[in-house]
Amino acid sequence: MRKIQSWILDRFDLPADVTSKVPRILMVGSSRIHVENHKGIERFSSTELWLRLYQGKLAITGEELVIRVAYPDEVVVEGRIDEVKFQK
Repeated sequence: MRKIQSWILDRFDLPADVTSKVPRILMVGSSRIHVENHKGIERFSSTELWLRLYQGKLAITGEELVIRVAYPDEVVVEGRIDEVKFQK
């Protein structure tokens, strides 16, 4: 399977995050974060969000956090984001 993925990446010049299980994170300033390729929401409050990843967890802390979009592998959070931290 890895040989096929490697061949596809090379052949079509695709970035590795398109076919791998790594999280893709887009942060807009300190007020919005968009996370793709997660395995689910583990915990949420107005001050923290914990996402399960394929390799560990992602913690987002701040104030007045609100989930704007939630899909099985994608989430968009708005609020005052103070910290984004990976945990194994």
